[in-house]
Amino acid sequence: MNSVAVEPVYVACREVLRHIVECVLRTPATQAELAKLRSATAAAAGIVLCGLALLVLMLAWPMSRWMVDISAFASWHRLIAFALANSVVLATTYLAVASLFWGFADATMAQPHDLDGFHVAPDQCRI
Repeated sequence: MNSVAVEPVYVACREVLRHIVECVLRTPATQAELAKLRSATAAAAGIVLCGLALLVLMLAWPMSRWMVDISAFASWHRLIAFALANSVVLATTYLAVASLFWGFADATMAQPHDLDGFHVAPDQCRI
């Protein structure tokens, strides 16, 4: 679930937010300022995904049933609807918690810096 849903969606959201913010600013920034900006967009991506997952969770919650009696097995349509709603509730709960964790873990890590240039090999070296 983590590598199929949480990480790709989180990374896509983080990168979209980062590009939007960097395009809006369009001012020359130092490496330290860019690192702070990237940390902020990582945390924002986690919060946005958590909010979206909680919204889906709130929509699916009224349709979910966690305890049923034997009459629920009489109708396959109702049973499938309950099972699907329960699955959505469980998956979105995990997505909300994991995306929040990933966002703040990524925000507290050292952010990547851009390269100012490439290392030039000495003339005696063979490449």
